[in-house]
Amino acid sequence: MNDIEKKILKIADGLIEPEQTDFVTQEVEEALNYQVANELHAAYKYLAMGAWFSNKGLDGFGIWFKRQAFEEIRHAEKVFDFLIKSGSTTSLLPDVPSPAFQAEKAIEVVGMALEHEKLITKQWYEIMELVSTSGNYAAKRLCQDFLNEQMEEEDLFVSLFQKTNLADEEEGLLVLDMALAKDVEEN
Repeated sequence: MNDIEKKILKIADGLIEPEQTDFVTQEVEEALNYQVANELHAAYKYLAMGAWFSNKGLDGFGIWFKRQAFEEIRHAEKVFDFLIKSGSTTSLLPDVPSPAFQAEKAIEVVGMALEHEKLITKQWYEIMELVSTSGNYAAKRLCQDFLNEQMEEEDLFVSLFQKTNLADEEEGLLVLDMALAKDVEEN
């Protein structure tokens, strides 16, 4: 029997504790904890934007933004679960900031959402840089998944921005609102 087999038997017999692999450095762990808050902030922000639209009678936009909010919650959950599985501390340090914003027109709200998606993408690039230089290969896959997701998210928001920009503030916006509602129902 080799040394590894002996160690496995000792662990199985409860004679020694298994060693936890350091999948994540402390610096990466801290960055990911902050990213959980960033994703929850995005969710909070998109819920507020959805409410803005619903209060204007644009329920299709409202539902669409609500769906985006729940997508951001799933992102936070995925990072949280990664931290747990990697044996990291999930301190959830930062508070989630208020999503307060002011807008007069739909295009302003959609523009703010697009800019926020770009910010999230930047945050993930910064985490990827940290992960790549620290040798945290388990976290690198997580970051790559999120960067791929962010490409899709930004494309989605750019498309919505372009369509909202083309629609006027009355009839065109109502047609787009109905199309968003239909899209949410189908997906």
